[in-house]
Amino acid sequence: MTNKYAVFDLEIIKDVTGVADWWSVAPLGVSCCAVALSDSDNAIVWSGYPELGVAGLRAVVGALVDLINYGYTLVGFNSLGFDLRLLALESDESALCKALAHNHIDMFFHLFCQLGYAPGLDALCAGMGTPRKVKGMDGAKAPELWAKGERQAVIDYCVQDVRSTLALLLAAEEKGGVQWTSKSGKTVTCDFEKWLTVA
Repeated sequence: MTNKYAVFDLEIIKDVTGVADWWSVAPLGVSCCAVALSDSDNAIVWSGYPELGVAGLRAVVGALVDLINYGYTLVGFNSLGFDLRLLALESDESALCKALAHNHIDMFFHLFCQLGYAPGLDALCAGMGTPRKVKGMDGAKAPELWAKGERQAVIDYCVQDVRSTLALLLAAEEKGGVQWTSKSGKTVTCDFEKWLTVA
């Protein structure tokens, strides 16, 4: 494998049920973060109760910087618009997070720039035949489970998201693009030579 990837995701603690603009109720708090590496079967996980807090999030930022220094390319799905934006706001490491955002691959952003819109992660995984997200679960439900003490379920969901994203990334790289089924039932394809960084 020529490229080494580190796929990143995080989950929030604030209940955003019925909230259209999550940023309007910030700070959102972070319960856990996970990273899946393309050359390892084990995910890296950070979690804190009731939340990671500034010190924990700074540790996450430091670890992401270290991974890049070890030769990994940071990857996410809607990470430019959400995960790294939130990390910048809540870690007090804005400059580092901006550098991470500029140089990482956001698969959602890549597709949005190419198509003018982007399908969801689960639709892409289904279309590519790669492992999908946890059924019946999404990021908006994670805070409720976390508050109920079902922390391992939230961590497992976060880990599955990074593994699903990594599998999709590699499959698309091998096939030279992605395909998925639209809501109207049509098969849609998007071809590209490689995933591009935000820059």
